[in-house]
Amino acid sequence: MYQNNPTEVKIFEELSIDFFKGKCTDIAKSLLGKLLLNKTEEGIAGGIIVETEAYLGKNDPACHLSNGLTKRNRPFYKGKGTIYVFKIHRYNNLNVISEYNSHPECILIRAIEPTHGLELMKKRRGTDNLIKLATGPGKLTESLGITKENANNKKLHSSMISFYNTNLINFDTIITTRIGISKAVDWPLRYCIDNNPFISKKFGNNEINDELFSFNEDVYYEKFKINRIYPLNEW
Repeated sequence: MYQNNPTEVKIFEELSIDFFKGKCTDIAKSLLGKLLLNKTEEGIAGGIIVETEAYLGKNDPACHLSNGLTKRNRPFYKGKGTIYVFKIHRYNNLNVISEYNSHPECILIRAIEPTHGLELMKKRRGTDNLIKLATGPGKLTESLGITKENANNKKLHSSMISFYNTNLINFDTIITTRIGISKAVDWPLRYCIDNNPFISKKFGNNEINDELFSFNEDVYYEKFKINRIYPLNEW
């Protein structure tokens, strides 16, 4: 896997909003190796996505949508390609809403490998250590200048956040359980580029042992009802 040399990354077309239509699990895996950029008055900063997590909407106990529609989770009902930024303590977390059979879900961007605007990212994080720039969702948003105030509830095409296809496709994907949650803790919905030093947390054998997973993705999606709970864009 490429490390810290942006000249080796070939950037192709920007991802459209339609990229975020389909099963959240598929989209979360497909985002690995894509380029995430954020543009601010200070400059452009970003990197290659190396870790994501899937949150499967109203039927996922760990998803913010599981308790119904609230002011906080309103971006879920703005449709695919909507940015959802929420805070845990003082840390912002970047998500993008996806849509499957009219059901909103979301992908959490957990970590990137820095490639663009390194000096700006170092300044924002107060460190020269590349490993400490974006190895976790809170570090990532701080490095890129993404906040709830400047990004939440916006469509990608009207925001300063953008995703791009790249030539980085030859890597193995490791699937583990999600991090920092108290419900559905054994659902294997965290996706990482194998052997990449910029993921947020290394994994042990127990986290990638299929025999320990009670979640079956095919069974889960078979139970999806076609009719949505609330009309998208109603807020």
